[in-house]
Amino acid sequence: MKIAVLFGGASSEKEISMSTGISIINVLQKRYKVFPLNWSGKIRDLDSQLFGFDLVFNALHGGDGENGAIQAYFESHNIPYTGSNSKASMLAMDKHLTKLVAQSVDVMTPKWIMLKWSNYQKNKIELINKDSKKFNFPIIVKPSNEGSTVGVSLVKEKSEIDGAVSMASNFSSNILVEEYIEGREITVGILGNKALPIIEIIPESGFYDYNSKYKSNKCTYKELDSDSSTIRRIQDNSVKIYKNLNCRHYARLDYILDNKGNAYFLEINTLPGMTSTSLIPKAAKIASLDFDRLINTIVDIAIVDQ
Repeated sequence: MKIAVLFGGASSEKEISMSTGISIINVLQKRYKVFPLNWSGKIRDLDSQLFGFDLVFNALHGGDGENGAIQAYFESHNIPYTGSNSKASMLAMDKHLTKLVAQSVDVMTPKWIMLKWSNYQKNKIELINKDSKKFNFPIIVKPSNEGSTVGVSLVKEKSEIDGAVSMASNFSSNILVEEYIEGREITVGILGNKALPIIEIIPESGFYDYNSKYKSNKCTYKELDSDSSTIRRIQDNSVKIYKNLNCRHYARLDYILDNKGNAYFLEINTLPGMTSTSLIPKAAKIASLDFDRLINTIVDIAIVDQ
């Protein structure tokens, strides 16, 4: 069996994708003929490169690798691949749309409004006033369609809004302004249609941004210590969102758990990091599924699902 591992790309998450791709290659080459493909990020450069493989393991993150564009290319050329299909990927990449889906299935999510960068520039004062009426400070400002906490700011007062919105606009013209929920950062991995154990993320800085996640190495990760009914409810809600988005194979959902046991859905990642130290592998390890078995399980699920 021949498997192409597609990684790299041109998104802000390219560096993470490179690590994911290398980790996946190291596992799969033990069982299969593996062909690494470091993608330029241009769809036209894929022509003929992905033909003749039994499966493409999509190890891209963000941008056209995760927003449905590359998935639409696979589908139009009848190329079997891992991860969610083009429609599910497009929906899941948009935090605004996924929050609407969460609401539709009665899963709590922080209050939010959507800003268009062009409108914000024209109507800055009006939008700031609207924001301050909708929720109190602090607030979260982030791109609506980026992952890995790229471009995310914790805004503590009105004077910081301009800078936060401007930074988020570097990654997307659609910007989410969201109510800040104080609580514990947690994440739920899905494998197949089943939820993995819940991981709690404890950043030393108190705020889980890109630097905490990838640069400073100052985060602690552990299995969530909570009552079984809360854990089961969060896992069930995660599967519900995953299925309503028509995701497949695997994904990861992020939440804030407040001190009353309420879990607020933040976003879903259809192509989360897949190194041995990433969050889904950590959860799988708790479930007695080591990294090699996890990657091979995704391949097995994908082959059956084509």
